[in-house]
Amino acid sequence: TTATKMTMIGSIGAYADSMWAAIIDPQTGSYVGSPARIVAGSFKITTTIPSPTVYVLMVGNPQEQATLKYYNCFLTNEPTSVQVADNQKDLIISTGANAMAFQALLNQMGGEFDQLNQLTKMKESAGTFGYSADSIAKAREQVLAQLQQKIPAYLKQHGNSIVAPFLLIVVWPMNFPLATLETWINMIPAAAMENQYGASLAEMVKVEKMLGYGQLAPVFTQNNPEGKPVS
Repeated sequence: TTATKMTMIGSIGAYADSMWAAIIDPQTGSYVGSPARIVAGSFKITTTIPSPTVYVLMVGNPQEQATLKYYNCFLTNEPTSVQVADNQKDLIISTGANAMAFQALLNQMGGEFDQLNQLTKMKESAGTFGYSADSIAKAREQVLAQLQQKIPAYLKQHGNSIVAPFLLIVVWPMNFPLATLETWINMIPAAAMENQYGASLAEMVKVEKMLGYGQLAPVFTQNNPEGKPVS
């Protein structure tokens, strides 16, 4: 992937002159570019991002931890305009198709992803706090079934966005049938697959078909305990 320049313009309802806005790379925990001071309720950030993906918008006073708010947002090279509601709980995207597509993803499926994260934590603690592994597995199946119903509708609405293949990368490890994943991939226009996520999906499908579960293993020869070759 290559670095790309982006601009974010934002406004915030409740503000003070001591507040700042900044883009954070969640992989490194560091600022992407320099923080921008919020002046009269507005800010503008122009910086170079390493690649199109999810970043974190931080709003508040870095010197006062209690004032800081964080918002996930999908940034590309397109100009993006955001508004932080007066209660500072909701991030509203007014321009930026990919940022809007990601916000729609959070609105439509964020609850299911939160549930899956919680179930993973419960699974790790199974037996310690009385969690039943069977009940956790059943709950996970129910959440995955909900996602499986929601994903096609989302792809129909936002298939032209880079967020569409990004979503399928996220759900790939959840063990949906390969045929289902291929159906979803085919719902995404070719132009929206011309990015790192689309390339990764194509490679993952290729590898899965070649080496995936249920495929015949290649012919090989191995010596048995007596030292005789066995095919």
